[in-house]
Parts: sequence; C-alpha cells; structure tokens
Amino acid sequence: MINDIIKGIAIAIKNEFEENHSIYTEKVEQGFKPPCFYIKCISPVRKKISIARYHSINKFDIHFFPDTNKVQTECHNTAEKLCNCLEQIQLFDESVLLADSPSSSITDDVLHFLVNFDCVLKDIEEEKDMMQTVETIIKET
Repeated sequence: MINDIIKGIAIAIKNEFEENHSIYTEKVEQGFKPPCFYIKCISPVRKKISIARYHSINKFDIHFFPDTNKVQTECHNTAEKLCNCLEQIQLFDESVLLADSPSSSITDDVLHFLVNFDCVLKDIEEEKDMMQTVETIIKET
C-alpha cells in the first residue's frame, strides 16, 4: 500500500509542477539535480481495529530541493502548491485518499513537506471461518 501511495503522490506532484522537476522515490547517493522532489514514508503504523481490518497511518516527508538563490520564496511557494495538489491523491485502483495534517519546514535550504495519508486495510490473510461445527449427542434416559 505504501508504494501505491508514493506513486499517487508522485503523479499528483508531476501534474502540478509542469516544469522539469525530477521526482525521486529512492535515495540517490550523489547527484540530486535540483529542482527536484524526494518522497519518503516515515514511521508507518498499523493498528488493528477489528478481526480483519487495520488502520494504516502513513506519514510522508516530501523533500524539495530548490534551484534558486531565493530559497525561502521558492520553498514557501512550493509548499502552497503541494498543499493544493496533495489535498487528495488517486491510487491506481481508482480509490482516493485524503491528506491529513499537512505541514512544512525549511531545513538547510531544503523544504520538508509532511503529510499523512491514512486508510483502513482489510487483512490480507484469508478470512477464516470463525464458526466451527459441534457434534451433539442426545441420550435418552
């Protein structure tokens, strides 16, 4: 599911930023070519909410590496655009996820845009038949 969300985020960013912004989903040892984005899921959590369902809490840190001398201005403009384009994302199975708790900060001239995309997942294991058969024997007295 996390990889599907990352793909949905990447598509939304690509659609919003018409310029040539590279989008990375895997760490590059050297050679980020700004302006570019790096999408990373941080500390995903799954909480069981019923026998066959989980609440999946997925927090993402979208890094933006600007290519300008006006880092603050470009990062703030980019954060606003990310808020708009990531308000909801569409996954390949046509389901839509809504963004939760978007926030941003600038550290070492890199924008960090944090956003949650939470969902409820059905347990992947086959549903087990919870009822068992019981044989009863009635003795007449």
